[in-house]
Amino acid sequence: MSSNLIAFLLSVVAGLISGWLFWIFRYILENRKHLSVAVRAMLLWKTEIRVSISYLFQIKINGKYLLVKGNRIDQYQPVGGVFKMLPSFKDIKRNYEITDDDHLPIDETSKDDLRIRVQGKNLVKLFNWFYTRKNREVGVHREFYEEMIMTEILEVNSLRSFTPEYCKTVNTNIHFSKHFKCKEVLFYEIYDLELTNQEEERIVKYCESNPEKAILATQDDISKECIDLNGSSKKTGEHAKHIL
Repeated sequence: MSSNLIAFLLSVVAGLISGWLFWIFRYILENRKHLSVAVRAMLLWKTEIRVSISYLFQIKINGKYLLVKGNRIDQYQPVGGVFKMLPSFKDIKRNYEITDDDHLPIDETSKDDLRIRVQGKNLVKLFNWFYTRKNREVGVHREFYEEMIMTEILEVNSLRSFTPEYCKTVNTNIHFSKHFKCKEVLFYEIYDLELTNQEEERIVKYCESNPEKAILATQDDISKECIDLNGSSKKTGEHAKHIL
C-alpha cells in the first residue's frame, strides 16, 4: 500500500473521528440543562421511550398530605394529572415522530394527554419544546377543579383563592418500567397550595367521612407506598413521594 493511500485513509478516519467528537460536544452543550437524560437518550437513539409530563399538588394539613383515590389505578395519589396537548401540537407531533401511548386506554378524559412515546433522538427536543409553553395547556386549575371541586372536597368558591405556587420539577430520568415493560421517563411539576383554615377543616372532615375517596397520609405512609385503613392495607402511588 502506497504512502499516499495510507495518508489519505488516515485523513479520512481523522475527519470522521473529529466530526463525530464535534457532534457529541455540540449535542452535550445544547442539552446541558437535561444532560443526564440527553446522554441516555443518545444511547437509545432509535428506541421508543414512554413519556408522561404531569403536575401534582402538595396539599399539607397538620403534617399530613392529601391523597385522593385514583380513577384508573386502585391507589391513593396526589391531586393533579397530566398536561394536555392543544390542537396546534399536531405539527410538533409529526416533526418529532411522536405516537400516542397505548399502555393506558385512551378515552374522553385522557384524550390529548401528554402521555406519549417518542424516540430517544427527539426526547430532549420534546422537553425543550415543553418549556416554551407553546401548543399545550399551561394552567394547572383543570385537575384541581375535577378532583377537588367536582368531588365536593372543596366548594367552588375555593377557586377564587386558588393561587398555586411552583415548587420544583422532578425528572425520573430514563428507566425501565416494570409495570409497562418499556423504557420511560416521567416529569412532574410540583405546586404548593396554601389553604384557609376553613378549607383545611373541610378537607379533614371529608377524609374522615369518605376514606374510600380521600385520605390524609403521613410521610411514612407515602414512603412505604401503603397505608393502613381500618386494618386493611391500601396502596399509595409511587409518584406521591415527589410531593414530600
